[in-house]
Amino acid sequence: MSSKSDLCETCEMIKIEIQYATQHEKKLELTNSYLVHLNRAQKEHYYYNNNIIIAIEDGKHNQNIVGSQVSFKTFKGIIRIAYDWVQNVQIIYSPQQIGSLYFKSS
Repeated sequence: MSSKSDLCETCEMIKIEIQYATQHEKKLELTNSYLVHLNRAQKEHYYYNNNIIIAIEDGKHNQNIVGSQVSFKTFKGIIRIAYDWVQNVQIIYSPQQIGSLYFKSS
């Protein structure tokens, strides 16, 4: 993740704590915490993308084409509903904002 694409408040706060930590042991502890957090986020990202792929494949096997629209049949399987709020919800934001700080400072 680049610093421009990372809007996670936890990531930003840990980075700031690492930057200002004066004790070497504290920096190591914070760095480990940051890496654990990134690993968890990567697992969530993989899980989210994997569910999208599975849902698309399920849809290919369970569809009726009516005109130019695809109408899905009733079928036994898993239903997946996922929202990518960054792509779907239009709200005022700064690309470099740290969590809810932007709205609290307005």
